[in-house]
Amino acid sequence: MTLQLPGNWLGRGVKEGNGHLLVDSKDAPGLIVDAVAFRQDFAESHPREVQAVVNALAKAMDYFAANEEDATNVMAKGMNMEPQGFLDGIKLYNLEDNKKLYQGELQNTLSSAAEFYYNMKVIENQIDTKDMADVSYIEKVGK
Repeated sequence: MTLQLPGNWLGRGVKEGNGHLLVDSKDAPGLIVDAVAFRQDFAESHPREVQAVVNALAKAMDYFAANEEDATNVMAKGMNMEPQGFLDGIKLYNLEDNKKLYQGELQNTLSSAAEFYYNMKVIENQIDTKDMADVSYIEKVGK
């Protein structure tokens, strides 16, 4: 499941004089995402547990869709923040959004990131990103 953070979180630091915004993700939607990830060896040896996490995240997003105010209050409280404006500019991806993301946009993001890291000499070899994200867990939600 995926969560995309906006520039407003970074913008708070800029407004408070604690940083400088060099690039805003509004200029490159989908390039910066937060995602749940597991090491391949863990996912292979604990597929039920990984599926349970993905199912729980999908259930949480269903709750959010049906109870946005309460869910926002819970999240804000957990972050020790006020609920007003807590989700401004944040896109929470539901199950259908995640399916669409994994069918195209995520692959483009992974390929762009891998190319960038290679060009910047962060990684020594070009990598094939097509098998980096396993959509099968998302496809099994609710089944």
